[in-house]
Amino acid sequence: MKALYSDFFNFMSLKSRDFFRKHSLPRWMVFAFDGSVVFITFLFAYVLRSNFVFEFPLDTALRQGLVVVGVFSVFELIFRAFAGLIRHTTIKDIFNVLLTTTSALAVLLVITLAGKVSFWHEAFNIPGSVLLIHYVTINAFLIISRISVKMFYEMVAVRPVNKKNIVIYGAGAMGVVVKRVISGDTENDYNIVAFLDGDKKLQRKNLNGIPVFSPEKLTESFLEKNKVKTMIFAINDIAQSKKSDIYRSAVELGLEVLQIPIVSDWLNGSFEIRQLKKIRVQDLLSRDPIQ
Repeated sequence: MKALYSDFFNFMSLKSRDFFRKHSLPRWMVFAFDGSVVFITFLFAYVLRSNFVFEFPLDTALRQGLVVVGVFSVFELIFRAFAGLIRHTTIKDIFNVLLTTTSALAVLLVITLAGKVSFWHEAFNIPGSVLLIHYVTINAFLIISRISVKMFYEMVAVRPVNKKNIVIYGAGAMGVVVKRVISGDTENDYNIVAFLDGDKKLQRKNLNGIPVFSPEKLTESFLEKNKVKTMIFAINDIAQSKKSDIYRSAVELGLEVLQIPIVSDWLNGSFEIRQLKKIRVQDLLSRDPIQ
């Protein structure tokens, strides 16, 4: 039964990966979805303010909802909160959503204040409590919906299927870059099991959801338990003698060792998985290079 479930899940994962690779939600559709959510949550804010008793003028609420959507849409176009791929939502995307909703709230409060003072049409006289409730509600909905899509994509569409389990030696800036490149490429053959780093401050912590262990954790039992066959060395600023010791230890354990290119080779371009290369015999020299 367990094997049947695993085969079914792998089949669905492959189908999901193919679907997400061939299709992505158009930006105009994300823009329209966000606008619809803004309008619906605004009406919900009115209902919540009245303790779920429909004692407010619906026609006025509808007009005010259109004003709110209009202001929100302007700032969404300015900050391009709809432009990012939902399945690859990042902190920057969340920040753009917050910029959009906060700016819209500030403008709407100014419009409401001016409407009260100048006796504008009731469509511009939106209760402040409704705006604040709506601000909290729309932020929660937009952020949670984006994160949910990202989590679904990572759990189902990018679930490792027949991939090599690997460890990354180095949990610093370079290690994070390698992790992001691997995670962002759904067609690669690698599944990251753990980071290894000699910095005790990083050990026993999680880095982007992946555990960080001491290099002493790299033993035959650990490799066998996690079915690890490959190690990516992601440290550039290290003495050659120490690097060769690490390489030699990994090779003696039967690991395939890959190293990233020097930063100057890809800093002005983009680092790609195909740039990883196997260690050479020269890399195992137990001395620093002669200048």
